[in-house]
Parts: sequence; structure tokens; C-alpha cells
Amino acid sequence: ALKEVRPFSTFFVLEGQVAGSGTFVSISGIFGILTAKHVWDHIVAQGKPTVAIQVSDRRHLFSIDLSLLIPVLNLPRKTSAFGPDHEFIKLPDRDVGRIAALKSFYNLDINRLRRFNQTNGPLGTCIVAGALASMSRSVTEPGFVREMLVVRVGGIVLERSRRKRNGKFDYWELEAKIDTNGAPKSFGGVSGGGVWRVLVDKKAGAGLETSRISAVLFGGVAFYQSAPRKGWRFIRSHGAITTYKVLPKLLKVGLQKISKRRGRLL
Repeated sequence: ALKEVRPFSTFFVLEGQVAGSGTFVSISGIFGILTAKHVWDHIVAQGKPTVAIQVSDRRHLFSIDLSLLIPVLNLPRKTSAFGPDHEFIKLPDRDVGRIAALKSFYNLDINRLRRFNQTNGPLGTCIVAGALASMSRSVTEPGFVREMLVVRVGGIVLERSRRKRNGKFDYWELEAKIDTNGAPKSFGGVSGGGVWRVLVDKKAGAGLETSRISAVLFGGVAFYQSAPRKGWRFIRSHGAITTYKVLPKLLKVGLQKISKRRGRLL
């Protein structure tokens, strides 16, 4: 499952420090990075001319002019705990091919309804993919990144989960045990990372040895961690409704606004 997730996962780096995570996706023929809005706001607030993104384990970073990255959704965040905290960063057309030579873009248009039905069912094993700030140290130095720095919430700690709805946005809350068996105390840096549903098949009446992973499907974007309580935190993300039903509409509206704004400038 982790091998399937890594090609789509990335993280942002500013001056050698992890600034948040994201997922390479394509939707309606547009290529970009799906992340949390507060991650993008933080990057912009630093006032740096460029931002680096992780594109491979061997060639870690790819620098892009910040002025060439276009935030399409621009949703107002009402609260840090519930957002909505979602942003699609359109990549420059000239760089998409160069990135695609090293990474993959998860096509959210393919089998959209079927993927929605599969990921919107009862929450089971999930993976939250992102760069743990506590494990990254100086990510500009080869050898310190420790591969992709994937937090495997499902395999380590996902024992309880719940879903919520607030208006048109939905939320997944994945409960994670902390500081146990090597689990981190904090998931800082994972904000903006993708949440993936791992679907497992098992023969009826047979033992676990017959189980196999049938699919690993993108479900949403992680953006918030709760305060620790009795050795637990929960990671909140936007879920399948936001990803497969709300996002395409928001993207269309956002692109229309950008097009009109540029038309006035011309």
C-alpha cells in the first residue's frame, strides 16, 4: 500500500524546513497539488520567491517560482479546526512534464462515482501520507529524509474513526495513538497530506493469511490534529464527499474567476 501511495505524495520545503505536505493530482485536465489552505497561506506568508517540492527519494527537491503557482479554490477558513481547509495549487504547464517524469498525478476523474462509493463506506484502514516535521530535520541534505516519511495511521494506530458533515464539506477523524511503539508524539508537517483508504479482501471463513489489498484509493486531505488526550490524538481531514463531489465544482468556479480576472487585466 505504501508503495502505491509514494508516487503521488510530496511535501513543501522552505529554507530546508518542511512546510507541509500535498498530493499530486489531476482533475478536469488540470495538474496540481492538493493540499491544505493553511499550508499554502503559511508558504506565501514567508515572503520567499521560491518554494521547493519533493519529487523523488533520490533527487529530493524541485524548486518553483512562487509567482507561477496558482491557488484555485481560495476558500475562506472559518476555523482552524474545521476550515474548510482545502486548496488546489495549479502547477505551471512547463513544469508538469518534468515532474511527471519522476512522480505520478492521481487522476480524480477516473471512475469518480465508483471511487466515491468505495471511499465513502465505513472507514477501515487508512494511510496518511506526509512529511513528519519531527523526523525530517534538514531535508536539503541527502540521507536525512528517510525515504518518503509516510505516517501509516492504519497500520500503527487507526483503531477508531468517525465521520462528520458540516454543510457541503465532510470530515474524517482518524484516532491515532501517540508515542507508542515508535509512533510520533505530533503529526506536524503532515498537514495537507493525502488520506488513502486501503481496501482489503479476505476469503470467507479463511484466516488473515488469505487477505490481500484490492485497492488503495485517495480519500481526502489531512489538515488538523487535536491536542493529545490519554495517549491519543485524532487527525481530521476532508473526506470523500469533499474530494469527489465538492472539489470538481469548486475547481470549475475558481478557474472561471481566475480567467475573468486575467481578462480584465488584459
